[in-house]
Parts: sequence; structure tokens; C-alpha cells
Amino acid sequence: MPIVDVAVLPGLVPMPIVGVAVVFDVLRATTTMAALLDAGASGIRAVGEIDRARELKEADPTLLLAGERGGVPPFGFDMGNSPVRIEPVAVSGRVVVMTTTNGTRAVERAGAARACLMGSLTNLDALAERLRDFGQDVVLICSGTDGGRSDEDELAAGMLVERLRGWSATEAAEDAADRATGSIGASGGVAAAVGRSWHARRLVDLGYGDDVAFCSRLSVTRTVPTLDAASGLIVRG
Repeated sequence: MPIVDVAVLPGLVPMPIVGVAVVFDVLRATTTMAALLDAGASGIRAVGEIDRARELKEADPTLLLAGERGGVPPFGFDMGNSPVRIEPVAVSGRVVVMTTTNGTRAVERAGAARACLMGSLTNLDALAERLRDFGQDVVLICSGTDGGRSDEDELAAGMLVERLRGWSATEAAEDAADRATGSIGASGGVAAAVGRSWHARRLVDLGYGDDVAFCSRLSVTRTVPTLDAASGLIVRG
């Protein structure tokens, strides 16, 4: 029977990762990755640092730079980390280099797993189906926010654990599932639970309330961004 585990921060992931890794950065990186692929991007290269992203762009000017620091796009980037503000005509057929405060760094840490998938609320059902097809042990990695725990990432991870009932869940996974159920019940729904998080409130203050609403939708895409080990690109799965 496969085992499902949850790491509430990337630094708590046991290394090396055995089995499948799923990275959650609900607000907003992994949600934006799915949106970029849905908009026609050919792939996404996740990097941890801004300087590395700029180096790649300098070497290949056809690349697009996307990401954020402190919630806003770095100077000179082609776009930020907003799934709502993606322009399909600009990204179609292009490779996007993406760097964010939390999510892309978590992807770098998880990249050595047997398979590395990107999870969000928007692709939760498709993700659960993919994991059941794999039938392998999986660790759900919450990217966190500025080094601290992230309510919305843990909510999504807990909801995925519920969708994998019948698997062997670690204590951390059971705890995440219980907290997700409690949070949804106390808040009056998934979107309300996300909206109560500190990160959501900060994004609203920055003018990204539309992003919070977009990222709070449940299972609206079948796209599961998947790290291709050969190319190093995150592609449509």
C-alpha cells in the first residue's frame, strides 16, 4: 500500500526523496505554472534566484522571465507571478523562466525525486488521479511563506490526503487532513479558508485579490505541471 506523507516546510523533507514529490505553492507559483501551461507555454524552468533567471535570459533572449519577490515582479521581468494576468499571445510556444520567493525554491529541493509534480487547488482532482495511477509513495511538500508555514498550502495538501483515502497516511498527513477539514468547516468553504490566510490578505493589500480568487477555485484544470528530468523543464502532465 502506498504511503502519503506531508512536509509542512521544504526543509522538513527527508532527503533523498523516495517516490513521488508534489510541491504546493497555492498562492501562487504552482497555480501560475498550471495557468501558464494552459495558456500555451511550452515549458517552465523553475530557479531559486533572480540572478540565475537573468543569466538564463541573457544566454537565450527568447526566454520569458516571470516571478516575484515580496509579491511583486522583479525589475525588468516580463511578467509577475499572477495567473490572472497571463497573456496567452505572449506566452504561447515560449519557455518561461520562473523564480519566486517560496515555490520555485521548493521545486529545486524536490527535483531529485523519482517524479516531481506541481499541486494546487485548481488541479487537485487531476493530481489525485495521477498519483493513484503512479501507485507509489508520495510526499506532499508545502512551500510555506517567507520561511514560515502556509495555511493555504497545508489546506491543499490535507485535501489531497483525503482524496487518497485507502493509502497509508503518516501522522503528519493525517494531521493535515484533519486541519483541512476543520478549516473548511470553520470558514464556510475552501475559498473562505484560503482568504483567511495571512498570505491571501497580503496579496489583497498588494492589489492581487483577483489572484486569490483564481487560486481558490477547486479542480478547474486537468493540467498537472510535471518536471521533466531530461530537459529540466516543467511541462504539461
